[in-house]
Amino acid sequence: MARVISVGIVPRGTYDFRGLRGGSVSMPLVQRVDVANADTLALELWVHDGQVPNGARLVLHAASDGSADGSDAAPLLQTRTAAGESIANFVVDSETVLPTFQLIPIPTEHIGRRLALLLEVSGGPTDGPKLTLAIDLLVRETAASEPLVEPIITAPDAEDSASSACMGRIATAAREALAAVRPRPRRYPRWREIVV
Repeated sequence: MARVISVGIVPRGTYDFRGLRGGSVSMPLVQRVDVANADTLALELWVHDGQVPNGARLVLHAASDGSADGSDAAPLLQTRTAAGESIANFVVDSETVLPTFQLIPIPTEHIGRRLALLLEVSGGPTDGPKLTLAIDLLVRETAASEPLVEPIITAPDAEDSASSACMGRIATAAREALAAVRPRPRRYPRWREIVV
């Protein structure tokens, strides 16, 4: 019997890039999510509100995370297949109607043991985008697949700069994950689990 697990990997938050004029920036949103036993993967993206001026855009990329266990080396995030195609992405630009919801399938054959999400933002000639979004990961695993997928939250390196809002969201997610009480097995599903 297969089960579908929904894991909130990016809690609802506002991403403000209005100061980005004519430039672009790329940043990892999530890294080192263990999906080794996943049969299928998909992202549920909610863009609740925001403004995207003409010429500006935001692209969410799924990436294979080649980070080694216990290594301090820079992560190896691959957003393209061996054939040069994007693994999975979604573009929000000035023509996207907000609010929006999008289910983004991720081909598991192009993701190794770990999944990462990258946010690539380009500013327009006058302004950059500002969006409020949230992302859940949907994982379908067979009953024989163990252990369940659980995100690994790591702090950024000292040379990486992260906003206090970003660090607050990371701390909140870690606190919620550590404080969660395991429900009774037959009464409540784990991680919003749906058994089909």
